[in-house]
Amino acid sequence: MTEDLEFGLSSVAEMTLERAVKVGEAFDRYPDLRPLKVGGDPARIRVGDSMTDVIRRAGLPIDWGTVRDKGRRPDLKDYETGEIYLHAVPWYLEASEGFESEDSIDGEWVGPATHKVSGSFNAATMNDPDRVEQVLGLFTDLAVTLDVMYGLLSGPSSPLASGAPLAVQLPGIYWVQVFGPAFVQRWPDLSDVDGARTLESGAVLIQTTPTPWGQTRPGPGRLDAPWMQPILDVLGTDPFTQPYGFVSDGRAVPSEKDHVAAAPRNTPKPSIQELKLAYERQRTRPIPENQASPAQTRGGTK
Repeated sequence: MTEDLEFGLSSVAEMTLERAVKVGEAFDRYPDLRPLKVGGDPARIRVGDSMTDVIRRAGLPIDWGTVRDKGRRPDLKDYETGEIYLHAVPWYLEASEGFESEDSIDGEWVGPATHKVSGSFNAATMNDPDRVEQVLGLFTDLAVTLDVMYGLLSGPSSPLASGAPLAVQLPGIYWVQVFGPAFVQRWPDLSDVDGARTLESGAVLIQTTPTPWGQTRPGPGRLDAPWMQPILDVLGTDPFTQPYGFVSDGRAVPSEKDHVAAAPRNTPKPSIQELKLAYERQRTRPIPENQASPAQTRGGTK
């Protein structure tokens, strides 16, 4: 019996148009999984036969929802949604969330831009016998293209995510997960876990079982299924059980700074003042057509 699959990938690697175009190329290698439309809410940009061309024309930044709907059924379950979120700048201002770090000023600090790509596929799509390998191939290609920090590919038997930031706590153990270089540097034995393989980006992908179907569902503790144990033998339970709100200091999992240090980035970290000036310059520029709302493209508020 087949069921739904969903994936999510996060990266703090420096984004370029060349890297963004390669995200499109990854989708184009798997046309049966490629979104039909992308864009704002709702997605209106038709992808056609080439996600690569759509991304190249749009340029950065990209802040898109993705939709796949072949009209097999009239209800919303037919929709397969996701997101492609690729920043144009490598650094941004963020709130310090109630704690003052060494480089925060007045509740703000400079953080790395985090890029995200996600998607979902329902049971009707996954009913094709080749689909599981295709989804795994797309997930793997995107992980390499993004120089991923962390990613997961899960079936419905996977535990629910905790909601905590990745630099505070891992969300759980899934059918497939990929650990970026900062995790591998801390836990090199990840590459020796059954089902593990090292990607050309240096990340380690771990597939816990041959297929995502029929895994024993975890209990309330989220970590008691037998297929989770090989990963727990390496990581222990601390990376999954830190209280939400715990400051990211690198004790339980790699910190944000650890991920930045391990990622390919060329632009030095700016000061808060420098970034605010850059924001002001950006604010006065016209909104790119692919990012603007219908009201804005009709001459509404910029």
